[in-house]
Amino acid sequence: MTPDEASKLIESKIATTNEDVSRAKSWIMQSTETGLKPLTELWLQKNKVSEPKSICTESDNCENAIFPIANAYSLRLSLYRAAWELISQGFIVSVGQTEQWTPNLQYDNSGSRGSVTFRSPLLTFPYPSKLFRLKANEPFTADIFLNGVDCDELHEGIVHAVQESLECFRRGLYLPSIAMLFAAVEATWHECGLAVAKNLSDSKLLNTLNDPFVGIAKVASDLRKILEQNPSLLSSAGRTRYQIADAEVWTTALRERRNTLHWGKAKSFIADHADTGTLLMAAPNHLKTLEAVRIAC
Repeated sequence: MTPDEASKLIESKIATTNEDVSRAKSWIMQSTETGLKPLTELWLQKNKVSEPKSICTESDNCENAIFPIANAYSLRLSLYRAAWELISQGFIVSVGQTEQWTPNLQYDNSGSRGSVTFRSPLLTFPYPSKLFRLKANEPFTADIFLNGVDCDELHEGIVHAVQESLECFRRGLYLPSIAMLFAAVEATWHECGLAVAKNLSDSKLLNTLNDPFVGIAKVASDLRKILEQNPSLLSSAGRTRYQIADAEVWTTALRERRNTLHWGKAKSFIADHADTGTLLMAAPNHLKTLEAVRIAC
């Protein structure tokens, strides 16, 4: 293999995944180190990766040696990308100069030595040399998110789940954000159902809610049907059957996204920013609907 062939193969194997970028974001925010150079070394150590400095392109196992190089470069680039995304989101500030990273990889080929030349623009990558982390006010963030929902009445456990969901989203941990949002929504349906069951003396609904083997899909469906049959209760809450139906449809969409946590449902744990953001933006409106019904009971 020639040095040029080696460089092309390395470039083809480099990939910055959403999972790595999300992990890097969380790790940057939790670390106390401010310089990105030492942060990068610590990041590679955390992932149990060393960055090779040389490669023998004429060896029989040269192709196998390509993978640890590409992996190290991928993780490095994921960290740089995470830093820039955190800066763009306003969670950290660059307080140093912007520097350029270019791989420094040496080759040995039949006694000829030199530097591997990379042609991909990705491998001349800028990074902020020094960072400053801004302190976030999470309770205030949740209060803004839940504006219009009566937080004084909303169970503190539900508020805490919403805070956790927002924190995960802020750090780019989209599937955990969906999981915690679903936990909050599941609890809101449950609390609303308990209030309705008590108000209507509905033992069947109460049994459904207390059955550990009954999922949120049945709870939401049964509760919607009961409320459609009792329009006066909806009216006293200032809500319509269409709003309850919308809350059920949205919950179904959220549940389907959450179900990627189950390996048999989807062989991936990837969730993206757009889908998660859309589900989050709709949450306050539907939580408000369910909470209004609960309070009216």
